[in-house]
Amino acid sequence: AIMVKTKAAAEGDVAATKHIGNKIKRQEVYNRIKKQKNAIKKSKREQSKKDAKDPEKKDKPKSVPKTLDNMREADETVLVSEDEEVRKDEEEDEFRRYFDGESPKTIITTCNHPGKPLIQLVKSLLHLIPGSFYY
Repeated sequence: AIMVKTKAAAEGDVAATKHIGNKIKRQEVYNRIKKQKNAIKKSKREQSKKDAKDPEKKDKPKSVPKTLDNMREADETVLVSEDEEVRKDEEEDEFRRYFDGESPKTIITTCNHPGKPLIQLVKSLLHLIPGSFYY
């Protein structure tokens, strides 16, 4: 397996061969770079298989993949739920009853002299919205 990493392979396959004018030569260089990359990948895979079988290296912790959650920095503006300030805030929450399951009271109003289509709309809304009143 070829373990030499060329500068061209690190920059990108297409960018490394872009300057070559001859199409056949460019394809040869591209294929050579691709083979080197594949050989490196294959040797890494084989090495990891050997490490998995080796009892001494089996105890090594596996590498943790980088995800958005893993790389996220802790935000000091977020409060812990057991905090006194959070508890008081939840007690004074005006929407608490709604989220506890109580249906909200809704008032529907119109102009002083609504027309027939508007009255029909209000009647439909009264049936659709539970706990609503027409004033």
